[in-house]
Amino acid sequence: ISDLMFWARALEELGVRSFFDVTSNELRSAMGGFSTVKNGTIQRRLAALNSFYRFLCSEYSERTPVNPCDNLSSPKVTRVLPNILSEQHAITMLPVLGATSASMSLALLRDSVILELLYCCGLRAHEVSELRWKNVRFDRNEVLILGKGKKYRIVPLLETVVGILKIYRERLLCTEQGGTEIITPENYVMIHLSGVKKIHP
Repeated sequence: ISDLMFWARALEELGVRSFFDVTSNELRSAMGGFSTVKNGTIQRRLAALNSFYRFLCSEYSERTPVNPCDNLSSPKVTRVLPNILSEQHAITMLPVLGATSASMSLALLRDSVILELLYCCGLRAHEVSELRWKNVRFDRNEVLILGKGKKYRIVPLLETVVGILKIYRERLLCTEQGGTEIITPENYVMIHLSGVKKIHP
């Protein structure tokens, strides 16, 4: 609705009082004020207007026999590649993968588990952050993940990932947190070691 209101104001400045009376040229003139607007926003506004005119052509064909948006071209949106790890950063992280040395700090062990879940299991960062112990199925070597669209999916775990998860869990059980129980079904797997709070991606 906000996009249609924008068009209504832009067309009113051109002296057009009704959507029924709009021509393609008038829409192009209204788009002349888009010079400071991002291409993605222009695409969205044109899509909203085009959808609205399809409705008018269908329901009020006697007043809108032609869709004035048909002759308009939408600008291309520049897609930006995501930032990725450099080769050097990746090499630096490799020793942590699968590391379970008894001399490792609990924080480093936790980070090792995070890397295993991200790179060996293909989980998203927020999925690792939201993982709870009740969804880790050690008996089946799998985790139940709540992903996009609030839909669950089952992700199999490699034996190495299961092993490091068990070691991490055992280390947590041995950690005092002021009397607070760390390992419960509802608790998050990845927590701040200064308190039983989940970490954020």
